[in-house]
Formats: sequence, structure tokens, C-alpha cells
Amino acid sequence: MNQLPVQCALLLSLLLAGAAYAQEAPPLPRLTTLIGGQVFDLELAVTPEARERGLMERLDLPADGGMLFVFPEETVRRFWMKNTRLDLDIVYLDAAAHVVSAVTMRVEPPQAEGESDAQYQERLPLYPSTAPARFAIEFRCGTLALLRLQPGDPIGLDLARLAALVR
Repeated sequence: MNQLPVQCALLLSLLLAGAAYAQEAPPLPRLTTLIGGQVFDLELAVTPEARERGLMERLDLPADGGMLFVFPEETVRRFWMKNTRLDLDIVYLDAAAHVVSAVTMRVEPPQAEGESDAQYQERLPLYPSTAPARFAIEFRCGTLALLRLQPGDPIGLDLARLAALVR
């Protein structure tokens, strides 16, 4: 029996699945900016879907990388480590891009077999901003110690560009 048609069908289905995944997660816009004297290349999470996905399931983050979460309004923000595989540092910024607060977030054990989505999400700690924030930047763990950011420090963001991108 010739296995070639079966193998071709399997390969085609894998390629289509990969294409479908790529369509679900298009590349994010980026912003290069100077923070604490260091240049960072940040992915921009400007849509509800991108903000919800964040850095979930990532296995690596470059030392000069990170993700800038841009929200339509300023309010107290709460992040968690749902499906996140890396310890992260997070910096919350107000609408003028001044540091509000910063904290290190640690990896949590993954959802256990038999644990419901609700149970999993309920046990995850929340990491709130200490004041209203419009932006949050997630970095590789250890970046906060290097940058030595303090509340009130300005971060150079193109606020007009970010306002035009956010949804």
C-alpha cells in the first residue's frame, strides 16, 4: 500500500494548522525606546487580544526585549502569571508615562490535571499597580534591578503614536 497520499495529507493538515495559528497571532507592532539608559525593543500589546495573551507560553525573552501594554484609559491595573513560563518584572506607568510602581512576578505552577479553569485562575496571585496606570511594561526578570526605576521617573514613549494604535 502506498503511504505517500496519507503522508501528503498529514503534511498539508500540519501546514494549514500552522497557517491558522499564524493568522491568530499576527506579529505585534514594535517600539524601540530608551529606558534607564538602555535601549529596549518592545512588542506593543495595543488590542484586547494582544493584551490578554501578553507573554503567555513564551520560553525566552531577550535581555533588551519586553512587551508594552497600552490601554485606552488609566485605571488601577492587575496582572497575573496565567500560562506564563518566565519570571517577569513589570513596571506600571501613568498616562504621562511616569513610573507608578514596579514588581517582580514569579512563575506559578501550571494548571493541574483535574483543576478547573476557575480553580486555576483563582489561585493565581494578582500584581496590582499602586496607582492608576495606562501602560505596563513586562521585562525579563532582573531588569528592574539593573534599571533602578523609581516612582515618578519618566519613560520616553511616543504617546501620540500609542494613542493612535490602541484599541
